[in-house]
Amino acid sequence: MQAKKGVVILSAMGMMVFLLSTFSLAAGVEIEHYAWGRPKEIEAFKAQIVQYEQENPDIKITLNTLGWGQYWDVLETRMGAGDTPDIYRCVPSFTLRYIKAGLAADLSPYLPEGYWERFSEEGRFFSSYPTPPAEDAKPYAFPQMTESMFHVYNKEYFAMAGIETPKSIEDPWSYFDFELVGRRLKELTPAEYGFTGRMVNTNPWLIYSLGGGFVEMDGKTVNLNKAMVIEGLKWQKRMYDEQIEPISTLFKMPDSPLPLFAQGRLGLITILSWEVPMIDELVGDDFEWDATYLVKGPANFGLGVGGCTIIASSEGKHVKESVDFLIWMNSDEQQEKFCQASTFIPTSVTLKQTMKYDRYTDILKIPLEQLLLVPRIVWINYKLENYQAMRQAHKELIAEAMYGRISVEEALEELGKVVEKNL
Repeated sequence: MQAKKGVVILSAMGMMVFLLSTFSLAAGVEIEHYAWGRPKEIEAFKAQIVQYEQENPDIKITLNTLGWGQYWDVLETRMGAGDTPDIYRCVPSFTLRYIKAGLAADLSPYLPEGYWERFSEEGRFFSSYPTPPAEDAKPYAFPQMTESMFHVYNKEYFAMAGIETPKSIEDPWSYFDFELVGRRLKELTPAEYGFTGRMVNTNPWLIYSLGGGFVEMDGKTVNLNKAMVIEGLKWQKRMYDEQIEPISTLFKMPDSPLPLFAQGRLGLITILSWEVPMIDELVGDDFEWDATYLVKGPANFGLGVGGCTIIASSEGKHVKESVDFLIWMNSDEQQEKFCQASTFIPTSVTLKQTMKYDRYTDILKIPLEQLLLVPRIVWINYKLENYQAMRQAHKELIAEAMYGRISVEEALEELGKVVEKNL
């Protein structure tokens, strides 16, 4: 998901004018729910509000939505003016910043005893990523949903090139295997290119899989200029130089790999779970496609993950009622409905084992299975307060190296300086 610099503390709302699409029913205690989302997500939110208000006729919930681009500017302007919505949707990499700014309510007084243990799993899965804890370790945000990176491929091309996919997550492709897959697709099929890998996203997924990261496990030491990271990034540049992977898809600047895949120009691409319906729509009946496990780096899978949190504002007039609604929203029943509608991955430990989708269940079992293998270093990096500034620098400097305007070593050295400055 895209980055947004920190909370803008403004003294007044200023002259900004914005339009909000509003959906509300019933009467009673009034709660504002502020969100962005694709049409299916917004419809899912609306359905939740209808059901909740039917079950709680003294509660009125108003859903205000904006597109991604406007959402953050309006939210932070309202925060600066002391007008934070009662409930607002967030992403994990911004959540800790809002917690530290005092704009998220401490959930502890309102949660049933033992509630948060359901999101534990040794800090590797639901609790540490979707709801990065503040220094006081209190809960401040609900993990609404998550997502995971995986591969989809053209079945006809794979048959034509004699390529077999991994049989299980215990036997994934290595980068050596992955390069051979790409070369065979380029040489033995009509595909113009072989694949797209981890560099379609501005997060440092490739670096994680090579044993690096912005910081080490201590959260303080820069972890970039390592031999394995240098070698891996040079391998990635070679994939671009030899057109095994189209450099136009680097950080999707300017091309998304999805249309290229649908046009038959790519044999394999790397996507997130919410993009599955888009692939289905773009490909249509042109060819058959399927999913397989993400390639594993020398150090780990370095899995790309995303997701959203839902926060009750500390400034809200009805904090308890807002939290009660979020507890209800975060139930297995409601998470399942939302994830079915949006093709996201649930954050409930129990749902991870039983989740079924109206469509794409066989496809989405791949990211569901992979999610428990996300290396802990990913969570550690996501908790960095200035992660977004580091991510932006990663995007700019690694792009310079991939286009050959600076060396990989120079890019990592400069990126390390940015990380050090933002720690």
